[in-house]
Amino acid sequence: MKIGFSTQMTTDYIPSVTKASVPQVNQKQLTNDLFEKKSSVSFKGKDYSEKDVRYARQYMNRKDDKWKQELYEKEYKYKKENEPIWFTYHPRYGAGSATINLNDPTERLITGICSLGMSEITVQSAYADFRKDAKRYVDKIDLVKADLINAKVNETGAENRKVQDAARRDVTFIEEMNNVKEKEIYPKLLDKIQAKREGKNVEIPNCVMFSNKDNSINQELISWTINQANADSKEVDLFDENLDFVELLEKSEKNYKKTGNWNVINVKNLDKTINPKQSDSAVIAGMKDIMSSTANDYNSTLIFSTTNPDELDDTAIESNRVTKIETKNVKTKDEMEIQDIKNRLADKDYVKNSPIAAINDLLILTDKNTAKQFELNFNSTRSNLDKTRTKIETSLSGNNTLSKQYKPILDNACSNLWYIV
Repeated sequence: MKIGFSTQMTTDYIPSVTKASVPQVNQKQLTNDLFEKKSSVSFKGKDYSEKDVRYARQYMNRKDDKWKQELYEKEYKYKKENEPIWFTYHPRYGAGSATINLNDPTERLITGICSLGMSEITVQSAYADFRKDAKRYVDKIDLVKADLINAKVNETGAENRKVQDAARRDVTFIEEMNNVKEKEIYPKLLDKIQAKREGKNVEIPNCVMFSNKDNSINQELISWTINQANADSKEVDLFDENLDFVELLEKSEKNYKKTGNWNVINVKNLDKTINPKQSDSAVIAGMKDIMSSTANDYNSTLIFSTTNPDELDDTAIESNRVTKIETKNVKTKDEMEIQDIKNRLADKDYVKNSPIAAINDLLILTDKNTAKQFELNFNSTRSNLDKTRTKIETSLSGNNTLSKQYKPILDNACSNLWYIV
């Protein structure tokens, strides 16, 4: 009589029997797992199945070691109940032999009788191997658990880095705005208005132009200037059909003679009236006449904003008419955020070690308006990731330059996201 057995050292419950002499196992009998079958998804440097990661996630916040015994017992019990134990029985008399799965209670009983109990040696040997396999699996999950904790630490660190970057951007923005106020607006306008009020002989600008490419910065500085000016202020829109601009200036002049208060007038759309692409030459000429004499004739300074100073009529913004406030060093927080994102994504270690953070950066880079809707976190699912990836790929598809630069980064981040299942 020859006795043989074969057990599978496997991290899932789907055995793969390769010996030709062993019959095929009914797969349906072996799929009653707590979780789905092992995924075919592979990750860079990580030989973990989805089942491994799910177990590790289940236990990663456990501070005690009791989970190890729980998992060991669960794994061992399942193997005992489901793992095939192959036994080849060769009768002493008669032709042929039979390969039997001793994990089938009926087969085990019959074979035990026919083999005079020898088949039980195979069963107990298999059980010993099951115990070893279960212990090894607990050790593996302990490793995955540690790896998960490390991954979460990396992602948390990346988020902290983003918070620090945002705080730095706030400081930088405030510093640059204060520099404009202290080095440009005060000496070029506010100090002169105050000196005029004190009776000093100073020359106050006819017009002051704020020309940052982002209009929100221009408007914030204009509002601050008006609030700080020791003067009477008003706001008008040159496109208002009911506005008589010359009449307004004449009233401002009368107000100055009555109160001694200089006039600061925020003139909306003034830049468009001196833009050859938007106004004819007669309109531009008329505005140039007004802009060259507002201080002397009307005791007023016109303040206006433009995002495209290069488009304006050159003579209209000559220094005798317009004093320019230098704001080129002031960038919006959004603009600085995009630059921070590009810097982070250029860091290969950042993308590899904190792929969730990198993918969320790509969401902002490609479409900030919908970024929150598709944002990932450590507890996101594979379905969440698929939707987010599709969203980024769709956004990139409309820009070949961006796609060429950032599609490989997206692929790299996704391939390292082994802990989202």
